[in-house]
Amino acid sequence: MLEQRGIRFVERNYLQDKLSREELDEVAKRLARPVREWIRQGEDAFTQAGIANLSNEQALLTAIAAHPILMERPIVIRGNRAVVGRPIENVLTLLSDAT
Repeated sequence: MLEQRGIRFVERNYLQDKLSREELDEVAKRLARPVREWIRQGEDAFTQAGIANLSNEQALLTAIAAHPILMERPIVIRGNRAVVGRPIENVLTLLSDAT
């Protein structure tokens, strides 16, 4: 969709190029949503990491850093804001708000 609109972007394959804990802190700030809302709870790694009953945001971010498959995707970042790209309307809102 970004390509169709002629919007330049940088794509990062987070499974191959993992986000550091500090980068995840920054993503969390930009998303402005609880980590529990953008962690993939259905992944085997979620159960294996033993974080099902955790509510501590920092512990959840540490788990995502260790198991990047847990991060919901795509995450689109523009300026100081970010959105989870599903549904696509989230991205459209981010783009229209940033103009």
